Amino acid sequence: MQEYAARLAGVFPADKVPEPYQGFVTHRAFIEGREIEGHEEVAVLAISGTTSFFVVFMDSLDLEKLREDLGRQRAFLPEEEAQTLVEASRQ
Repeated sequence: MQEYAARLAGVFPADKVPEPYQGFVTHRAFIEGREIEGHEEVAVLAISGTTSFFVVFMDSLDLEKLREDLGRQRAFLPEEEAQTLVEASRQ
């Protein structure tokens, strides 16, 4: 079974997410029961070999849970991408 790498497409304030990713942000907010206020930082991960994206709210970044969530979609988070996310969450 093929696995797909999740690569960081960018980190954005929720109200400044580029249009192609907005639906993914809205969907993730719904799943998490969040109200989007606009100032939240979100990371958008592109799932290589697909047209899918995965959104992470940076204020609740949990790498273990993220890896589990990606695994259910046959995707994985390369270590260098995980390090970049952790660094971005500290800014």
